[in-house]
Amino acid sequence: MATIALESIRIFGYHGLYTEEREKGNFFRVDVYVDTGNRPLPEDDRIGGTIDYAIVFNVVKDVMGERANLLETLVGRIGKRLLSELSGFDTVTVRVTKERPPLAADVAHSFVEAKFLRE
Repeated sequence: MATIALESIRIFGYHGLYTEEREKGNFFRVDVYVDTGNRPLPEDDRIGGTIDYAIVFNVVKDVMGERANLLETLVGRIGKRLLSELSGFDTVTVRVTKERPPLAADVAHSFVEAKFLRE
């Protein structure tokens, strides 16, 4: 069993409910954890036997380029796209973090995380 991960992908985007967020934008961080279940690690040193994290990154980049009101929407889009575009894994966990959310307090970040299971 292995976990293949990309952590803290920092992307600027225009996501949020409030006009200020949608006009000024903000930095977001995305973490993706792909669990390969009971599949063995590849022994032939070829990318075909594992998860190509360049594909994972491109899915994240594409989804984060599409505006959304909610972090939940972004997490769902990323998880569903990874399930549909990649094989060789059982579950994927996606976390999207908003840096410095516009609240009436000094808040470092907010995030939404969800696990997606292959059926």
